[in-house]
Amino acid sequence: AMKSPLRDTLEATYRQLQKMKLDKSPFVVVSIIGQELLTHSYYGASVVVLEAGLKIGTCSLKLRGSVFSALSSAYWSLGNAEKSV
Repeated sequence: AMKSPLRDTLEATYRQLQKMKLDKSPFVVVSIIGQELLTHSYYGASVVVLEAGLKIGTCSLKLRGSVFSALSSAYWSLGNAEKSV
């Protein structure tokens, strides 16, 4: 079993992704995890995961934009204003 403080949130989010048939998209799954880490103030981990999502890539500009926005927020929260822009 997954032992994480984010377990309940991630399980609920994953069920939603399954209903929307997005659970098979590595980009979507990784990006959602990165954004959840950011939401719970795990800024360093969120940067690593969100950057991994960008490396995986997607054709959707809207989804990429969402990840760039989250990444910018994570860098800002880490005090790295230069990378947040």
